[in-house]
Amino acid sequence: MEYTFKIRSYRPDDEEKIVELLKLVFNGWPHFDLPCSSLDHWKWKFMSSPLEMNTIVVAESEGRIIGCDHGLFTKVKVGKNIVTGQQGVDSAVHPDFRGKGIYTRMDKVKTSLIRKAKTSFDYFATLNPIIIKVDLKTGAKPFPQSITKLVRIKDIDLFVKDTRINNDIKKHFLRYAVRAAKLFNNVEMLGVRSVKANSRIVISNVDQFDERVNLLWGAVKNDYFFITERSSGRLNWRYRDPRGGIYTVKQAVQDDEMLGYIVLRINSWEGRREGFIVDILTSQDRYDCFDALISEGVRFFEEADVNVVNYCGVTGHPYVRSLKKIGFFDIRFFTINIYYNKMVDGEDFSQFEVALPDRLLFHYGDFDWI
Repeated sequence: MEYTFKIRSYRPDDEEKIVELLKLVFNGWPHFDLPCSSLDHWKWKFMSSPLEMNTIVVAESEGRIIGCDHGLFTKVKVGKNIVTGQQGVDSAVHPDFRGKGIYTRMDKVKTSLIRKAKTSFDYFATLNPIIIKVDLKTGAKPFPQSITKLVRIKDIDLFVKDTRINNDIKKHFLRYAVRAAKLFNNVEMLGVRSVKANSRIVISNVDQFDERVNLLWGAVKNDYFFITERSSGRLNWRYRDPRGGIYTVKQAVQDDEMLGYIVLRINSWEGRREGFIVDILTSQDRYDCFDALISEGVRFFEEADVNVVNYCGVTGHPYVRSLKKIGFFDIRFFTINIYYNKMVDGEDFSQFEVALPDRLLFHYGDFDWI
């Protein structure tokens, strides 16, 4: 049967059809244990973000939404300037309509909308080879440094069991690979000293980010040539609205000054229960604060009896090295691919493009996977 379709911008009566498509294509969406419906989560994500901007393109056939391509906007420091950035998320095409160039056509329309919005920087994280292939053809470039996924696993046998691999040979290979990665990390970290604890730092829970985090953001942003905005408005939208998910946020304070914060999450989906260090931020010279926050995070997951804790960060960043010292390790066979486009001619991103790992900050909280 021959189908016809058209590509257009989102209209306010599309959201329920879009969410149904996302749930179909991704076998459930967004794979979070939410205290609200998937539709409410979608509205939080795309209709209530701090910049009140979005790019949503759909493909329609005979009144059905058979494709969608979303974008989230945020302020991001790239090089020496803070610019408007757009993150590509939640692209889907109905299985019956694949192979017809729908994603490519949606991407072209969305790109034109991004340019009209005077967005300087477009980036996305994906494991989908089709999306990578299309975007590379349009000039997308890989992030200047690779992204590492670290894990902390208490019981490797339980971890292998929870992956739901049915093949005994594959189970054995995975168990061997994880144990080898853990051993390699332990050898690599021999002789590496830990930072001395600072008893003056007080760790406490955060109900709402206040003005102190704006002062921290103002002090930290110039340490980096890539970092997304960490203002109170964006952080409260991202981590303190239950429609986005349930996060635990802790802050490190000394003499009423916020030195840093950490965002933690336990997510349960289809029987799998895992912990995530979603975001962490301190000044570059306060690794005593970083270690205090990480120690509190590990304690939180231990008390919750979480077997697997995940973290992602820039390969070679001091945060990654610090986590390896306390038992996190690189599983090596899982790669997070991040690509970007410069959307405005003449914008100087040269410092970003040649930046060393310690000048780039990227965590789970900088995209929408958890």
